Amino acid sequence: MTGERDRYRSLTTAAVLLVAAIAAVVSYMHVVSLAIRFGQPPAAAYLLPVSVDGLVAVSSLVMLRSARLGVSAPWLARTGLVLAVGATLACNVAYGLPHGAPRALLSGSPAVAFVVSAEMAIGIAPATDADARQTAELVDRLDPLPDMDEMLDRYDTEQVVGLLDRLDPRYG
Repeated sequence: MTGERDRYRSLTTAAVLLVAAIAAVVSYMHVVSLAIRFGQPPAAAYLLPVSVDGLVAVSSLVMLRSARLGVSAPWLARTGLVLAVGATLACNVAYGLPHGAPRALLSGSPAVAFVVSAEMAIGIAPATDADARQTAELVDRLDPLPDMDEMLDRYDTEQVVGLLDRLDPRYG
């Protein structure tokens, strides 16, 4: 049963990544064409779709990490995802708009396919409690500043103010 489950997982992952790759390429072409049509310099036109679709991926990964650590996702990650999905969908629809509503809807489909596939690909990534603990420990080692809400819960105000004074003299 484990071999069948692993094979199913591998096939699912491959299918999701294939759809995401195809949708990303088509979406990329639409956004570049639209950016050039509206006068963006070539370098900006070629980088614009990467920044928009990259924000979808980054926001999704931050939200996944938060979910696996059992904490709420940062508002900026949720907002970034909504804005990036809206931007990529709007750009793809706008690409087909000059040719009528059916072409606009058709042109918007790669954006939807990319976002859905990217979310599924990120969600497929295996996670265990050990992975979550290891990730949390790594983040704690990389994060130079303590969580201020946690400190306020644990320490009295004078200790927090003293720490802030040491970190940044502007607080004193």
